[in-house]
Amino acid sequence: MERREFYLKVLIYGDIHLSTRNRARHRSYPDESLHYFEFITDQAEALGVDCIVGLGDLTYGNFGNLKYREIFEELLDRQLRQTKGRRYELQGNHDISAGGYSEYDFYTSRGKIKTAERIVGEHVVIDMLNYGDPAKYTVEGGLTIDQDSAKKHIVLCHDFLQFRDSKLGGYGEPYIIEELVGLKGADWIICGHIHDMLSDHGMVHGGNSCNLFYPGAMARPVTKGEIMEKAAIIVIDTDAEQDYVSIYEVQLLPVEVSYDLQRVEKAKAEKARKQELVLVAGELRDAIRNITPDGGRRTAYDIIRDNRQVSIEVRDKALEYLQSVGMGDSQ
Repeated sequence: MERREFYLKVLIYGDIHLSTRNRARHRSYPDESLHYFEFITDQAEALGVDCIVGLGDLTYGNFGNLKYREIFEELLDRQLRQTKGRRYELQGNHDISAGGYSEYDFYTSRGKIKTAERIVGEHVVIDMLNYGDPAKYTVEGGLTIDQDSAKKHIVLCHDFLQFRDSKLGGYGEPYIIEELVGLKGADWIICGHIHDMLSDHGMVHGGNSCNLFYPGAMARPVTKGEIMEKAAIIVIDTDAEQDYVSIYEVQLLPVEVSYDLQRVEKAKAEKARKQELVLVAGELRDAIRNITPDGGRRTAYDIIRDNRQVSIEVRDKALEYLQSVGMGDSQ
């Protein structure tokens, strides 16, 4: 359904992943997630926005703490007052509950949060798309972006999209933007789902120049590689003909404040150790397969000890492991 709002200042933020459980070796993930939700609320009021849109993944599972829910609802009510009810959230993959009823379902069914729709402003059109079915990126799926070339077109979604020659990889299998015919005419694509702040530029189907932006997940619910220090919020002015997209970088809480760094380093060391063991196991497996039987009754320890097709370091690690589990040299 098309919704016409001739002047709106729209604030957009990435996956907020509210949760009452601690996550990713944070000192207190529940407190942090509420901190960033309050930050979004404060910014909406300070910037005088008329509309708020979350890019999906409102929560990480259902709330298990009544005090947490009370604070969340107080902040949500402030957002609703500021926007006069224009408070939207895309449905992300974590908003689809295996149990059949998520916090997203709870608050959208009660009218506290609006679901994805289209906003048509004076000079800017915003299309909101939920996670999932790729048919939504086709003309048949309802995207008709290029029908009004006089307006700028922004697509908000919750998927991993990238341009064909992009260097943004490492986040799974992407949708290739040039292949999505429904995006013909798009000027901006702003995505949730990916937790890092990323940006790129390319051409959509039909040749229109387009910006791609991921604002990132402020609460940093997953620790992958280097810990992100910045995220962003975006403000769109639907009445502006030029400079209609403003990006505000957000300096996140210091790493030493957010994380139990000792646990983070221990987890990284454990991950490195496991990766090393996998490599060692692979080298040994390949080497042992190439050994020609000599007819003797040799143990695994004998085979590895006498092997000259792997490095001494790899061989010694394997022998040390066999000894630790009672499979050492019996002589």
